[in-house]
Amino acid sequence: MRYYNYGIIIMKKILIWSISVFTYAISQQVSVLEHDTNTGSYNSIVQVDSDTYALAYTGDGDDGFITTFTIPSDGSSITKVATLEHDTDKAKYNCIIQVDSDTYVLAYAGEGNDGYIKTFTISSNGSTITQVASLEHDNVTGYYNSIVNINYSNRLCSIATRSWNCNINWLKWNNCFMVGWCKY
Repeated sequence: MRYYNYGIIIMKKILIWSISVFTYAISQQVSVLEHDTNTGSYNSIVQVDSDTYALAYTGDGDDGFITTFTIPSDGSSITKVATLEHDTDKAKYNCIIQVDSDTYVLAYAGEGNDGYIKTFTISSNGSTITQVASLEHDNVTGYYNSIVNINYSNRLCSIATRSWNCNINWLKWNNCFMVGWCKY
């Protein structure tokens, strides 16, 4: 029977399970890595290259972290590569996406639960993580972020406000830097 390895992140552990590509039956846990011994919540993961992944999460003290890992296609191991603490105040409701070969956008709720967007460069092997730019896009709230690529220069971000309304925000992009943010 053919199996496909599927990664699931639960709290501060990365778990890899085997799932049949024919029946979708979950057969066994393949690998586990406790990547943070204190805490790990509000996880969002993105694939960097064929065996490298970047995880944005809320760590100890509600601080914001991005950690990279290598995981071979058979899921037989998980290796922590690098970690960047990008926010020492607060970083919850993370959503990270890739926008080009080495540039990533992270939307999250930061200090005061305000909405923040940051850009990072991450090398293809995950060994370097560098913050490029930061923007506070909503000074009231930034809960439950979801961000998607529209095209090379535009991103769409959905957030929940304090009154639990949903805002759709449009992010303009220019040479890896945010140049404008519009709410619709």
